[in-house]
Amino acid sequence: MFKKVILIATSIVLIMGMMSCSKNGGDDPKDPDVPKVTKKYLLWVDATSNFPRLSNSEDSIRKYVTKAKECGITDLVVDVRPITGEVLYNSSKFPIFRSWYKNGSTFTRTATFDYLKAFVDIAAQVGGVNIYAGMNTFVGGHLYTPYCNENRDILAKSHPEWISQSYVWNVSSAQITSAWDFYKGKNIKPAAFLNPGNIDVQNYLLSIIDEITSAYAVKGVVLDRGRHDNLESDFSDLTRAAFEAYIGEKVVNFPEDIYKRTGSATTAITQGKWYKKWLEYRASVIYGFFAKAQSHAKANGKEFAAYVGAWYGSYYNEGVNWASKTYDTSKTYSWATPEYKNYGYAELLDFIMTGCYSSNISTVQGYITTSKTVINGATPIAASLNVEDFTTLDKASAGAGLTAFQNCLVTAARGTGNVMIFDMVHLNNDLFNASTSKKYWDTVKSVLAK
Repeated sequence: MFKKVILIATSIVLIMGMMSCSKNGGDDPKDPDVPKVTKKYLLWVDATSNFPRLSNSEDSIRKYVTKAKECGITDLVVDVRPITGEVLYNSSKFPIFRSWYKNGSTFTRTATFDYLKAFVDIAAQVGGVNIYAGMNTFVGGHLYTPYCNENRDILAKSHPEWISQSYVWNVSSAQITSAWDFYKGKNIKPAAFLNPGNIDVQNYLLSIIDEITSAYAVKGVVLDRGRHDNLESDFSDLTRAAFEAYIGEKVVNFPEDIYKRTGSATTAITQGKWYKKWLEYRASVIYGFFAKAQSHAKANGKEFAAYVGAWYGSYYNEGVNWASKTYDTSKTYSWATPEYKNYGYAELLDFIMTGCYSSNISTVQGYITTSKTVINGATPIAASLNVEDFTTLDKASAGAGLTAFQNCLVTAARGTGNVMIFDMVHLNNDLFNASTSKKYWDTVKSVLAK
């Protein structure tokens, strides 16, 4: 009840702020009418992209934790499980991420350097910045060349039975095959996904959450890629049997009774008799895992949160219902069953980051509206921006991206009262000169610093 009161009060303040924004022209971050009600200003720290700068240097970590704090950032999401499936902390159980190849150079981390501990300790010394451990969840290998050919201890090699079986279009016909075997080295998609419905996979990931939350003084755990790969997955025998148990019937023609692929595009399908129930079942799998993960995080006194894309209307492709259970998806979307709402997981989260990824302010606002509609007050929302959307715009028209970034950041802060910025590496974009990079950091400071 207290959370609902806070959310209602926050919403009233935000509406008043938006009215004032409209009255005063609105996009000046120094506008005194911008409401100072934000709980969280988060900055994501991707594991692989930031590896050259941060992986082996306490001084570098201290520099950017301090800089983030000065710019108004309250929380860092430190990615400690990239899509290779290795971990960036001194684990006693799981393969450790020691090196990375980027821009023609190999960067190696000292074996004794504990990346996550360095962030936690330095943030405590700096003060005022919380550390969340972020993890790419249902992934087990990098599909791009040259990473897929490296001698790494990854799940795609040690547990090939855990890799998702994808229903793909191969030249002229459809087939079910390992996502690792089919996509490896083709540079079509980066991550080899695991089967979310495999209990061994779930237990493996829950053990990582247990290890992090018991050994490190992090504020909480944030799940990214806590989903199926896409509509192609998973079509394994294990998933087929689980789905048949879920509906209480045999699927006579599998996978055609789910849907039939008619071309290479993932949209080139003909729905089968079980299509909608299949979407419901996939959402139930993710909900079930999130309920377990939340329980494990809470057992060690940690918060539990997630990142999702804000494009809810098509997120059934990923097999996720991130809405509140009070939001009846079937009343708006024809692909949802009436039972689909039962697997909304918003109530399980301490907060959710929704990717409002666009450099267009109207699109960002639309994503924010969708997020607030489907979450329906169940948990705080952090509207999230991808800085690369804006730096790309800058390359086409100098200064246009920076202006759009400022406007969209203000919109995000006003719209949800919380913000997540992806990613630190984009603020430090190597293609920038130092002056341009400083302008992006300065923009963050002008909008977020109090």
